[in-house]
Amino acid sequence: GPLPFTFNGHSTIARPVKTLKQSGGDYSSLTQALQSAPDGAIVKVDAGTYLEDSNGSSNNVNTRLITIEPADGLSLGDVIFSRTVRRMPAEYYSLRAVRVHFHNIQWDMSKVGYFYGYPSASSAYVWEHCNFIDPNGASGPPHAYYQLVMGRMVRDQDPIYHYMCECTVVNFTTSGFHMYRNSHATVSGDSLGWYSAACTGASVWNYNVSQPSEYYSRQHEPETLTVESATYDSETNRTTIQWSGSPTLIVWSGPSNKLQVQFLTGALATHEPFNIYTQSNTLKQTVVTGDASATAAGDTGWAWFVMHADAFQYDTQGAVVSNILVQRYKTVALTQQPIMFQSYAAGNAKDIGFQLCIFDMYGSGAYQTQWQHHHQNIVMRQCTHLGAVFNFRADNPNFSVADCVIQDSCFGSMGSTGTFPATGVTIANNHFQGGTARGTNGTGPGDPNLDASYRPLPGSPLLNRCSPVIPFDYSGDALPPAGAAIGAVGG
Repeated sequence: GPLPFTFNGHSTIARPVKTLKQSGGDYSSLTQALQSAPDGAIVKVDAGTYLEDSNGSSNNVNTRLITIEPADGLSLGDVIFSRTVRRMPAEYYSLRAVRVHFHNIQWDMSKVGYFYGYPSASSAYVWEHCNFIDPNGASGPPHAYYQLVMGRMVRDQDPIYHYMCECTVVNFTTSGFHMYRNSHATVSGDSLGWYSAACTGASVWNYNVSQPSEYYSRQHEPETLTVESATYDSETNRTTIQWSGSPTLIVWSGPSNKLQVQFLTGALATHEPFNIYTQSNTLKQTVVTGDASATAAGDTGWAWFVMHADAFQYDTQGAVVSNILVQRYKTVALTQQPIMFQSYAAGNAKDIGFQLCIFDMYGSGAYQTQWQHHHQNIVMRQCTHLGAVFNFRADNPNFSVADCVIQDSCFGSMGSTGTFPATGVTIANNHFQGGTARGTNGTGPGDPNLDASYRPLPGSPLLNRCSPVIPFDYSGDALPPAGAAIGAVGG
């Protein structure tokens, strides 16, 4: 089975026990417990849904982990933390203690945008056997419930560390953790990635992800907006939509084809979405491109931000992303970029290893996987990268590769915009479904001939390079019979 995770959340050192209850306990809210619990406390939580409508204002600078877990006899799903209103009082939930261990806790991600840790180099958060779930389900109401906020589940605040183990995520992005182990995400947004902040050490082991082609983040509260009036200006080809009541709108300025209004009722209910030009919370109005004057008072609609789901994206924005080990990471049902490196400055993306990973996607275009800027000491070995183009962005003036290795893997194809790199990357013993067989001992183009579990079938061009270097397959099962292929491409 999966490699076990050992965490000493219940050490033999005496730990004070506190209670969190709707009434009559030591604490009545998670925020209060995090702010007030003594060092090393175990906070036992009564069954129920707790509405965390306050982020608090003080911090608990504890030196020993505080554990938050259900009361004795309860199990995962019996304790849920949520809010009354989505993204209120803020998009994020503040973790008001320095070190916290969440165990068997469920979060309502239709209401919580992301988690914001205490800004300290000693901060650490362990999420063990937790659920992060949109209760509407993996296929819930279209568009409104994919709750992407800033492209991550936890705020990038390196060196604050977040560890996910044995967790389930539904309808939510999971970016920003420093460890993913034995976890599963269904209908995820960007599943791995670090943006704008450094990540100098992360580990991924046995993490399975399925992703939609794109997902939508609602840009207002309440769930739907009601039209008060619509005024079209033929000179600018824009319509100003005045919303009735007092909705809360996320402010946008400047046109974007990723910001859209879709009418749900009325004459424009079957019309394609209108692109947003600007949106003002003060004026309670949205300006869209095009003639939307056919909508009338009382019609309803949504305003959303359209995003595509990248499986693995580093956008360092000048920060260093390094010392990352990714093993047995699997993403399926993917139509966007499986891997994208945007490292900007030399040395910003380095010391990263991929092994026994599966990227199964069905997108199109030259940039589906791209190494865009500087890359140093990146190794990809025994990975299956189906359907997609693996592209070196050599046309980028900041592109470089140094001490990189791509070996014993399978690719949809491999190419380059600009001159294919002649140095800096060793490409050996790979198979290519299409295009040109790159590097030494490359085979293809042609079908790699894999079964439903991505194992090479008899006659597969991958079999001649398989070797039992790891005594288990991708799913953690024991080594197959002699001669059978193991791993993502059998290596």
